[in-house]
Amino acid sequence: MRSNMWSQRLLLVVAATCAAYPRSVPGLFSVEETERIVALFDDSEPSRDVRDDFQVRRTNRWLGGAALAAGAFDWVMAKILAADDSWGGARWADVASFLAERVEFVLLHEFAAADGFGWHVDATPNDVLDDKHRFLNVNVVLSDPGDYDGGALQVGATNVSLGRGDLHVYRASTPHRVYEITRGVRRTLVVATKTDKLKPAQLDASLAALAEWARPLLKRPCQCGGG
Repeated sequence: MRSNMWSQRLLLVVAATCAAYPRSVPGLFSVEETERIVALFDDSEPSRDVRDDFQVRRTNRWLGGAALAAGAFDWVMAKILAADDSWGGARWADVASFLAERVEFVLLHEFAAADGFGWHVDATPNDVLDDKHRFLNVNVVLSDPGDYDGGALQVGATNVSLGRGDLHVYRASTPHRVYEITRGVRRTLVVATKTDKLKPAQLDASLAALAEWARPLLKRPCQCGGG
């Protein structure tokens, strides 16, 4: 039973790797709801993050564990989980459990004039075996496009939409960047989700189960296009 559970989790990682990302839901949150999200961070101390070697200039506001435990963020996470099934959908009817088990952190990014973030990744393929096991990044646009200039979010080869309330989900291992802001302030909600750390014995069992599951698929004729 436990081996099967780990197999399902590994399959979730494999599925996310193979699935088409970024996934986007335009206008998932209303203007009023984006204001409510920003208000969640009113008591968060702003932390300036400037790392010229990584082309990083931004301000972070972290949502503390007490606020998460108190349920202040539950309605936001519930709406995200209902809109995108990347994490197994119905498994997470209990939003509090998802936040406790699958969320690494929640923060508000603020990019003002001359701020931006150069090309970077938040995870590497081997991270699933290590203590850092970031899975998918969640972004919700909290500013109106007329409030700033610049600030495009590029994920791989895709410039995602920046309408207020838009949801974007993408692999943490995909290179992405935020173009420099030239006017105004751009705010974005960031939710970093993670997987369980797989121990070697659990990984071996999961890989064996995955191979057994994939065996019938490997016998089918290839219908892939030529490269």
